[in-house]
Amino acid sequence: GVIQKDKEDYYLKIVHDEISRLSRLVNDLLDISAMEAGKFKLSKSEMDINAVIKLCLANLEGKIAGKDLHVEVLLENKHQFVFADMDRIIQVVTNLLDNAVKYTDEGGFIKVNTKVKANKVYVSILNNGNKMSEEQIIRIWDRFYKSDKSRTNKESTGLGLPIVRLILTQHGEDIWVKNVKDGVEFTFTLTIVWYSPEVFKLWE
Repeated sequence: GVIQKDKEDYYLKIVHDEISRLSRLVNDLLDISAMEAGKFKLSKSEMDINAVIKLCLANLEGKIAGKDLHVEVLLENKHQFVFADMDRIIQVVTNLLDNAVKYTDEGGFIKVNTKVKANKVYVSILNNGNKMSEEQIIRIWDRFYKSDKSRTNKESTGLGLPIVRLILTQHGEDIWVKNVKDGVEFTFTLTIVWYSPEVFKLWE
């Protein structure tokens, strides 16, 4: 009876949003603790990273359209099979794309591309916008660090990028970030599964 009837939905939404945020925070912290304790089990299998990229972009289509962003996707091969935990790599790609959307101004652009070198595929996600300072480049992997608090909404826990790096470290892979001409670019590696040309024809 403390809250007026006509305000109940408003305050219930606030409570719901805060509970969701705290739930994400707890789950993120549990993931980090498990990874650092060596209790984090990966379920690796052969997967198509190109299909994952397309899926993650489709899932973020609403946010991309909401900011009128142009997305350019350049995938070196039609299919690119890697050996990894698909659910966790979806988490990695989603987080990086979500960050790209968040830090690109309305009407800007995002570029996603893959390059094959030796036994690795390099996945790069570039967002058009302000470049990062030296401090931001160093600290962006720290827990709870938010490079631009004025543009970070309550959905962010400040743990997304640390988790991304830990997931890739568990895979024996690497990730880095750098300023480029058009903005900021994140790149990570995955190990390729090699197939003969005959196998690729089966996927055409």
